[in-house]
Amino acid sequence: METVIKTAQDLSQQSDRYLFIIVILILGGGMLVGTRMVARYFIQQHQELVADFRAERNLNADSLKEVNEGRINTLKQFSLDREKEHAEFVRCVDASTSAIAENSKVLAIVSQRIQDCPARQ
Repeated sequence: METVIKTAQDLSQQSDRYLFIIVILILGGGMLVGTRMVARYFIQQHQELVADFRAERNLNADSLKEVNEGRINTLKQFSLDREKEHAEFVRCVDASTSAIAENSKVLAIVSQRIQDCPARQ
């Protein structure tokens, strides 16, 4: 402590030029310390915002995954329903084709019998 007091006394005996330089150095150092404190504050705020964003993104990713799984399951069920409907349609078309074939055979037999009948006068 005595060295600081002795240095201050020595400086007070010097010209104002040294005092001005010392004041500028002290103010510059204070500004650097203040700038560093402000920068640390903003860096901390930025890190908190990034952490919040990541947590929100992970939460939304889980929600989005659930929504997508729900949509996929809905589409799968829709596809299964359409597949059942298609199978039923194919069965109906096949049955109709078989009936038309049977009717064509019967029509051919009837046509032949009509031709074989003697003409009425």
